[in-house]
Amino acid sequence: ESPLPGVFDAFRFSDVASQQSHQISTRADVRLTEKHNLAGSFNFNKGDFDVLTESFPGFNDGGIAPFRSFGLSLNLTSIFTPNLINELRFGGNRIEVNFNLPGTGGAPTGAYGEVISAFNGNGVPRRGQSFGGENGGLIDLLNTGITSLNTFGIDSQFRYTGTTNLADSFTWIKGNHNYKFGAETRFIYENGASNFFRKEFLDFDLTQFGFGVVADNEGNLIPTTGIGATINDYATFLYGLVFNQQQTQYYDKDANRVDQDYRGFRVRDLDLFFQDTWKVRPNLSLNYGLRWEYKAVPYEINGQLSNLVGQDPSQAAPAGGFRFQTVGKNSDNPSTPLYNEDYNNFAPRVGFAYSPDFKDGLIAHLTGGPGRMSIRGGYGVFYDRIFGNLYRNSSANPPFSNTYNEFPFAPLQEIARPTTLGPITSVGNGAELAVNLFPNPGNNMFKQGWATPYTQSWNFGFQRQLGETFLVEADYMGSKATSLIRALDAQATSVLRANALLGRNRAINPTNTRANYLNGTLNTAFGQGAAIINIPVGFSTYNAMALRATKRLARTFLGEGQFQAAYTWSHSIDNAPDPLDAGRGSRVVPRDSSGFGGGLGAERGNSDFDTRHRFVANFIYDLPFRSSNSFVNKIVGEWTVSGIVTLQSGTPFSVFSSRDSVGVGLSQRASYAAPGQGLAPTASESERARTQVGPSRSLFRQPNVGEIGNVQRNSFYGDGYTNTDISVIKRFTLREGVRFRVQADLFNLFNNVNLFNPSNALAQNGIGSTTFGQSTAAFPARRMQFAARLEF
Repeated sequence: ESPLPGVFDAFRFSDVASQQSHQISTRADVRLTEKHNLAGSFNFNKGDFDVLTESFPGFNDGGIAPFRSFGLSLNLTSIFTPNLINELRFGGNRIEVNFNLPGTGGAPTGAYGEVISAFNGNGVPRRGQSFGGENGGLIDLLNTGITSLNTFGIDSQFRYTGTTNLADSFTWIKGNHNYKFGAETRFIYENGASNFFRKEFLDFDLTQFGFGVVADNEGNLIPTTGIGATINDYATFLYGLVFNQQQTQYYDKDANRVDQDYRGFRVRDLDLFFQDTWKVRPNLSLNYGLRWEYKAVPYEINGQLSNLVGQDPSQAAPAGGFRFQTVGKNSDNPSTPLYNEDYNNFAPRVGFAYSPDFKDGLIAHLTGGPGRMSIRGGYGVFYDRIFGNLYRNSSANPPFSNTYNEFPFAPLQEIARPTTLGPITSVGNGAELAVNLFPNPGNNMFKQGWATPYTQSWNFGFQRQLGETFLVEADYMGSKATSLIRALDAQATSVLRANALLGRNRAINPTNTRANYLNGTLNTAFGQGAAIINIPVGFSTYNAMALRATKRLARTFLGEGQFQAAYTWSHSIDNAPDPLDAGRGSRVVPRDSSGFGGGLGAERGNSDFDTRHRFVANFIYDLPFRSSNSFVNKIVGEWTVSGIVTLQSGTPFSVFSSRDSVGVGLSQRASYAAPGQGLAPTASESERARTQVGPSRSLFRQPNVGEIGNVQRNSFYGDGYTNTDISVIKRFTLREGVRFRVQADLFNLFNNVNLFNPSNALAQNGIGSTTFGQSTAAFPARRMQFAARLEF
């Protein structure tokens, strides 16, 4: 087989990503009176960085992201008496980031502009009306058989976010008790626009429905799968035959089409706490306390936030379709929040610290005597708050967006640009919209409302001082998280479920996820795998042993510094990957959300980030070189070397088949094969041993119809990680209070190759899976950074 240049060959190239920043930091301490002290700091940072670098040399289709950040902190400490102390804190931060993609903020249109020019010069209809500025007027080209011209649905965005917090804590020292009471409130805001799929895109992939346009030398149409699909897509691109035309259009609550999906989200938090540190004995302290945390439901300042209320997308479409309601403060339904408030966030905490004070005997020998050893333990409950990206993704819910979606099967010259559709408030069968939902008891099959995610954490350990400069520590740490947010298929797609509820007997088609979607849902109002509900049904557990040793150098003739080494042996298990960005090669939604094809029980496995072994050593060392000659001393003196060495085992990954064996509209995990009955290994496995970090295909088979793949989630581990970073600093004392500092930082000093997790999906019938088990990307190679600073 001879490779067809530009189609089968992958072209790899080096690109330059630049970043610049300018920082200002200030701090001031003011003694107002004998009892009151005010401290404050202000930080400012400004710069830019490259975003979405070129997809191919010369395309010039990347972008630039200018940013600014501000941080202010004020702290008023009032010592009324030695036993009564108050601390009042006020602070705020703001981050401004503009993601300027082609056509916005000085980012060139590059190849996109060339496409528009080519269209205009070859009779392709022009845009009648433009929304979204120059960036919104560009066109993405997908599935061209070669490098596609697209930004993966990401168009120019911006985020202006910040938090303002006010807190007060009052300390009352009475006898051997140290009582502390306090409150903290946070005002969180996020203004911005995401503009996903705002640009029109044209898809040339006719092979999705088995249409082929290329014949072999005998006149037979070549296959529309594997490499055959690539050839057909390349041909339809050259012919200008468009399979699908799409564009997402945005509207405000007054039904006007707008340039972008601007939202201004607001969240309010309030925490109250009480704690007591009780000095039971000079060498034994107990601390206990209770927090109550209120995490308010997010709302949008203009009332432009919507959700399904009382209608379940896993059921048949109601008469008139699924009707979305605006929710939250300032909306048409201000008494209906995005999800229900949770006022039950009580967080107890307890701990102890004990220092054995035995002066003689075996125990004294083991503990080192008074003040040489500490034994500690504790337990606490900690609540989390929902993060902004989750509720921002709901900004595209009806009536605030609509998708122009046509299947023209026609040449470019016959396809007009998308027209304005207008908003929709109800979604009926055939719409196949993408939506992002939050739970209330009437809109999901679990009848589940909202619960704030929380973690129970506990620890026990000891610290022992050996000599005057050596310290060792051993700890056990554990945690259990409950009500973790995870993304589920809100339609609960399942052929078996639909058969059971509707009394029919439709077959599972393991090679056609589209057919299984159509046969497995009770409505087609929402697209295949496109109705996501963020629901708090996940859990996780974590257990770890942590060892640490610290050596301090304090002798002038050897130099001064500190050396520390830490080792952690741990295991993390969960059933809920990150609802936005699962681990490399993982999947956000479960392989089955209905319960008829394994459900969440099949999702229990090693966490995406599980790292069984991790060793980190760090040091900072002031070289001892000195000279009585002032000139020589300026050269050999005031050198500091520091570094971090990291060695860790790999992170886990799953092995996915290409078959929807249980009929849920998604490919399942693979099954183990009997010896000699697995998929044939590829020829390249032996040729690419260096990058073959995953298992061979010969261990697996495609699962049979009705069979849940028996390869457990995240049961294989990728390559380990080795890295050394080092920093060398030289200071020049110019005069009293003024020094000039130069610094060289080397990241990945020894240029270790740290591979990403390997390709983990088995292609249909083994075709096209030549990279299975192989890592085709790696962490960055050696990098160097140089800096100079004047300190005064």
